[in-house]
Amino acid sequence: MVRTPLDVYRGLTSVRLPRDVSKQITGTASKFSDFHFAGQDMSMHLSRFLALICRLIAFLEERQEVLMIDVPIAIDLLDYFTSTTKWWLLTRDHPGLIIRPSVRDPRDFIKSLAQIRLSGVTLGRINTATERLDSFLDEHDIGSTDDRTILRDAMVSSWVLLSASSCKNRGQTTTTESDFEIAYDTLRIVLFYTPIIDFHALGAVRRISRNPLLGKIATVALAPGFEKQLESSPAAKLESEHTPDVRGRCANSYRMVLTNTLRFLVQIRTALDGHRRVEAQDYAVMILRSLDLLAAVNVAPSFFQDEGVIIELLRKLPSNNQFVERLELVMQRIETLIADAQRKDFLVTYSKLVPRMTSLLLFLSLAMCDEEIQDHDLKRGLVLLERLLSQRS
Repeated sequence: MVRTPLDVYRGLTSVRLPRDVSKQITGTASKFSDFHFAGQDMSMHLSRFLALICRLIAFLEERQEVLMIDVPIAIDLLDYFTSTTKWWLLTRDHPGLIIRPSVRDPRDFIKSLAQIRLSGVTLGRINTATERLDSFLDEHDIGSTDDRTILRDAMVSSWVLLSASSCKNRGQTTTTESDFEIAYDTLRIVLFYTPIIDFHALGAVRRISRNPLLGKIATVALAPGFEKQLESSPAAKLESEHTPDVRGRCANSYRMVLTNTLRFLVQIRTALDGHRRVEAQDYAVMILRSLDLLAAVNVAPSFFQDEGVIIELLRKLPSNNQFVERLELVMQRIETLIADAQRKDFLVTYSKLVPRMTSLLLFLSLAMCDEEIQDHDLKRGLVLLERLLSQRS
C-alpha cells in the first residue's frame, strides 16, 4: 500500500476547504440539481465527490488547504469516470489511471444515473462499509465529529456514484453487489494507491488539447529545403538506426521521434514569433532557437548535440505492445479533445499535428526517465508538454 488509511483519513479530515472553493464546487455541481438520485439531489453527491478529491490532492501535495486549482483536477477525475470505459479495471498492483479517449458526453451520462436504482444488496453493502469506516475513525480518534460526518458522507456519495456508473456501463438499471465492489475497490485504489502524477496528467491532456496555440502551430509550414536538411541531419540518422520497429497509430511518432520533435519545436517557436512559414535558409537559426524552449521544462538545449546521450535515450524506447497501446490511447484522447475544441475538419487538414506532438511527448518522457520508459514517465511527459506549450514568448 502506497498510503495507509490512517494517514489518508487524517489528512482528508485536516485539510481545510475554503468558502470560495466550496462555492465553486457547488456551482459546478448545481447544473445537475434537477436530478434526484439515491435519496439526494444529484448535485449533492457530485459536490461531495469533488470536495473529497480536492482534499485528496491537497493532502498528497502536503497542503493544509484546498486551492481553487484543485477543482479542475477533481472535475477531470469525474470526467474520467463518466466519459470513458474500463476504469473499473484498476487494481492495487496497477493503480495508474489509463488515459483513454472519451466515448460519451459526461454530462449526459451523469444525468442518466438518476435512472439507476440501488438494489437492497448494494445499499446493505454501503451501510456495512459506512459502519466500518465510522468504527475506524472513532477507534483512531480521527478528526472532529463534523469532520468525520463530512468524510463519511463524501465516501457514501462516491460509492453510490461509482456503483451506478458501473451498473450503467453494463447496460443495466439496477445495481448488483458486484457494482458496489467495483465502486469500493476503485475509490480505495484512488485514495491509497494512485500516484499524484496521474491526476495531473488527466488535466494536462485536457489543457494540451484546448491550448489556443495549437491552431497557430498547425498552420506553420516548413519549406521543402528545410525538410531536406532535417531529413539528412544526424538526428535523422540516429533515429533510423536506433528506434524500435512498432506498428499502429503511433508508428511514425516512434520512428521519427527526434526529427518530429525538432519539427514541432520549430513550429512552436515560429508560432510564438507570429510567423507562419520557415524557410530553408533559416534552418540552423530556428533549430537552435527552438531547442531553447526545452529549458522551460528543465531539458538542456544541448541534449541533441551529444550523440551518445541520444543513443541511450532511444534505447529506452520499448517495443512491447502494452506501452505502445497506452501511447495510442493518449493520442486518441488528445485527438478527441482537439476535435471537440476545433472545427470538425481541423485534424484532417492538419493531420501531422498530433503525430509530431506525440513525438515531442515521447522525447520529453524519455529525457526524464532513467530506464526503459514506463506509463508513469509518459504521464510526467504530458505535464511537461503542457508546460512547454504554455510559454508565451
